[in-house]
Amino acid sequence: MAYDDGTTVETIKAADGRVLRRARILPDGQQVLLFDDTQQAQDVVVSELPQARTQRLNFRDLQGEDLAAALAAQEAEGVNRAFSLNQIRNIDRVRHLVPEISVDTVTFPTNSAAIRPGEAEELAALGNAMKRMIEQNPSEVFLIEGHTDATGSASYNLALSDRRAESVALALTEYFDVPPSNMVLQGYGESDLAVQSQGDERENRRAACAASPRCCRATDARPSTPTKRPPGSPWRAFSMRRSAGQRRFNAVAPTSPLYLLLFENTPGVSRAAARGSAPSIPERHAVQPPVWLMCRDTRPSTDWRE
Repeated sequence: MAYDDGTTVETIKAADGRVLRRARILPDGQQVLLFDDTQQAQDVVVSELPQARTQRLNFRDLQGEDLAAALAAQEAEGVNRAFSLNQIRNIDRVRHLVPEISVDTVTFPTNSAAIRPGEAEELAALGNAMKRMIEQNPSEVFLIEGHTDATGSASYNLALSDRRAESVALALTEYFDVPPSNMVLQGYGESDLAVQSQGDERENRRAACAASPRCCRATDARPSTPTKRPPGSPWRAFSMRRSAGQRRFNAVAPTSPLYLLLFENTPGVSRAAARGSAPSIPERHAVQPPVWLMCRDTRPSTDWRE
């Protein structure tokens, strides 16, 4: 995606829509890698992480330098490693290594992700602070979280929390020009209640912002190795690249082992491979290349290229 300032953003997504890699290409050609989950990251041993207490700060209580300091807070002492974006999103102890700033100036009505214009304008201090940090460090990444109360079904609340995170990020971009490429959105549904209540609790219908713990980039990651098919194995690895205007995806030889199981249970893929044709996948799985998958192949081991 290209922007008016000449910056181009390159994003790679997984089949389920998760962002795996994002880089900004500046007008002078310099590439700023924001995060890269296509690289194999070091496993997280939760018991070895600092026993840090969750720091949840209210945005309306932070002013000027206090807000900037909270956003710029580093991981707790004793953490000398990087984390993948997936680890930051999904492991609470990793996510809570830095303070969470609760955007308490935004009050979400029940079943709503709407932000009123006046509430969006009150985010000026947050938006301007984020923008300054990105100008100073173009690789800065902020996690924008959405949360719900415990009423309603878990699946509905998860989708609603995604929309709340999106609403806050959109307001930060439209009102204060925070680059969307430097924000990652994540909804947590009712899984992280600010107030332990199963009822209609306003404080649980919230959004939050945090500077992500140091993301795993190419220099932090372990080098990937080509995927090889074990002798006699019926599984083959492919990268699916969509042909323009077509529903067919062409198979390309793999170079990374990371996404081998993404489409293991995708209907039709195994049958297509067994017939000896390049596997096709449903339109709903169309994503930006490359996406890796495993296809069952009973033919002799030969390169499968088209």
